[in-house]
Amino acid sequence: MLRLVIPKGSLEPATLALFAEADLAVRRSSEVEYRASIDDARIDEVRVLRPQEIPLYVAAGLFDVGITGRDWVEEQSADVVSLGELAYSKSTGLPARVIVASFTEMFTIRPPPAASMRGATSRATRK
Repeated sequence: MLRLVIPKGSLEPATLALFAEADLAVRRSSEVEYRASIDDARIDEVRVLRPQEIPLYVAAGLFDVGITGRDWVEEQSADVVSLGELAYSKSTGLPARVIVASFTEMFTIRPPPAASMRGATSRATRK
């Protein structure tokens, strides 16, 4: 079961839209609630937290996968694996350096089959 953390604040709307487009709508009782859910048996826990905290929580193993800005991963010197970059920005139409990161001991990276390259740059699988 996957424990997922997504960014609160300016990156939140684009992240929620990304999940909704993948038929993984994030649900929570209010916009200020930190706990959320996704109706998918593979996802056990979803939290919405400040992006600067996400790399540290993922590196500590509190979450399996997190979405945050690459700048926060670098600034925190977090020991995580980048699974790919997402092209959305918090305030412009220009791509932002937003990454999907995972706990280094839980995942290995394998390139996806060529036919499944829509919207993904890599796929994570459990060791």
